[in-house]
Formats: sequence, C-alpha cells, structure tokens
Amino acid sequence: LEDSGFVWKIVVCHYPTYANGPHVNHKWLISLVEPLMKKYKSNLYINADNHYLQLSEKDGVAHLNSGGGGGYSTHRATDKNYKKSPFSVFEKFEDGVVAHCIVPKRSSEKKAVSGEGGENEHSASSAAGGEKEADAAHHQEPEVVETEMVNYIYSTKGEVIHEFTLPQLSPL
Repeated sequence: LEDSGFVWKIVVCHYPTYANGPHVNHKWLISLVEPLMKKYKSNLYINADNHYLQLSEKDGVAHLNSGGGGGYSTHRATDKNYKKSPFSVFEKFEDGVVAHCIVPKRSSEKKAVSGEGGENEHSASSAAGGEKEADAAHHQEPEVVETEMVNYIYSTKGEVIHEFTLPQLSPL
C-alpha cells in the first residue's frame, strides 16, 4: 500500500470497530487494523455488520456503519445487547445508502488572473533566453490538485440525512 500510488486508501470490512449496536468493537480487529490505517494514511473504515446507518470518529478516522440497506428493524437502541460508542457522532435507524465523492479540495484562496497590462511568461522572459523559458512554461506538468472526500448519507427518500468531509492524508 505504501508504494501503490493511490491517494485514497479505504478499509472495508464486515465487522465494526467503533460502532454502536449489538455487534460492537472487536478488540482483535482494532489492534490489527488501526496501526495499518495510521501507517498507510487511511481515514475511512466502512463496515456493515449492524443494520442501520451510523458514524463514529476517532483520531481523525471516520468509522462508517453502512448497514442501512435492509434489516434495520432487527437492531434497535432498546435492544438488550445494544452498546453506544463514545465516538459516535451520527446514528439513524432506517434504510439508506452512502455516497463517497472525491472532489478538488475547497480553498478560500483564489489565484489572481492577470488582466490587461499584467505580465505573463512571455513578457517576463529575458532577452537572451526568453524563447527557451517561454517554451518551457508552455510544457509544464499539469498542476496537481489536492482532493477531499465528501460523504453523503441518504435516506431511501433521497434526502441527505448526514454529511461529512475527510481530508486527503496520502501525498500526491
């Protein structure tokens, strides 16, 4: 994974790590997965063992239970074995889906665009090597865009019932 070249590394497993519900937080799994996620810069863990929609956040990692595709009526907060994670930030007992969208990182800074009378790479070139410098400027590698992941939890009615954003951890 370290040399994979992938910017986003998402861990998907059946069993939960920091979820609410009757099927909770297998210590053997946490001790196996957490160090690997930290080492390889992954900040999203998806599981589906509990049959509802739930999100926990611990140490910059989102732990998403996306088991809301069916059977949510089999797991309720009133169940005898139901436990609540101290890291829980969202929970919904209904059917639904999650969409993960990787988008360019939103920035509050805008690059200034040269207007009339502004310098460009041609006019800034020196007389001796101007042509060579201008040619090099036109053949530059494309700008690398940093991304973030916007995650939407939808109800079956198509309504966004929760949204969360994750920063890119792996270098480009």
